[in-house]
Amino acid sequence: RTCNAITEVFNNGKHSITVASKELFDYLKEKYPNFKYYQSVITTSNDKEFTKKDPRFDFYLMNRNLNNNWEVLSKIPEEDRSSIEFLCNDICTPICNRMGHYNIVNACLLNRSDETCLGTYCTIDHDFSQYNMKRWPMTINPSDIDKYLENGYCHFKICGRWENDIDIAMKLANYMVKPEFVEDAIYWLMAKRT
Repeated sequence: RTCNAITEVFNNGKHSITVASKELFDYLKEKYPNFKYYQSVITTSNDKEFTKKDPRFDFYLMNRNLNNNWEVLSKIPEEDRSSIEFLCNDICTPICNRMGHYNIVNACLLNRSDETCLGTYCTIDHDFSQYNMKRWPMTINPSDIDKYLENGYCHFKICGRWENDIDIAMKLANYMVKPEFVEDAIYWLMAKRT
């Protein structure tokens, strides 16, 4: 009831929902037609190659392992490119089991036990998130984004799930602020939190 009540409030054509389950998508699409719908990265994470976006969805979250694969990205029809979103800076390893990962996170959320989830849901030590993020082959660096824009891709997501304030501040500053002002922006973001 709570989820339906919240969804009804936002059923005004200005919002979107990310969906991983076909059954949930069918239910939501019929009951709340005014939303835009994202095809979840969970459902696309096994795609080795993009062929065509499912026309029932408004947006497609690209399999993050294909982020910098221009052999694949250049073959995507131009009319589909503006409805594709990229997760730029996931700290999880490229071989993360996305479904298992989300199942653990969801169990923690249901139990309201945030502290037991941190660093336990993936195959790497999340204590080195900035280091790991920079070395993964699927990371889209801020300096790479112009190439995507030139090729018709315009939707990017900055990852921040389960991360602490300083990680989020660093990511926001690195992606949203001119390089010469990054250090000042991080300082400002952290100062405002106290």
